[in-house]
Amino acid sequence: EPGGDNPNRKSISDSIVSGCIPVFFSNNTGRAWQWHWEDWKYQAHISVPRIPFIQGQIDLYTLLHETIPSHIVTMMQSSLHRHARQFQYSYDEDPHDGIRLLLHQLHQRALRKTKDGKCQ
Repeated sequence: EPGGDNPNRKSISDSIVSGCIPVFFSNNTGRAWQWHWEDWKYQAHISVPRIPFIQGQIDLYTLLHETIPSHIVTMMQSSLHRHARQFQYSYDEDPHDGIRLLLHQLHQRALRKTKDGKCQ
């Protein structure tokens, strides 16, 4: 997705939850979700260099449909399938959704910043 007004807009998480491989035109896109992405971000998105794309040096159709091997696309789809729930905020209890992930990460961060129950 182009950076637009906000490189971390909701449509990115909607796309991920829907199983679409996100295409990023900015290194800033997705940075707000570091806890959601964890270590699998680079297995589940495509980065397109913004300036060469704007200058017409990259044909997006060719890049997406002809240069990325099908086994890489399958790997990305599989990674999204395994992790996409982390971008979803479920109405019902879901131990693997974004709310649980955020609460877990906040708890871990609080534990690292405390000693004997006191803030450092």
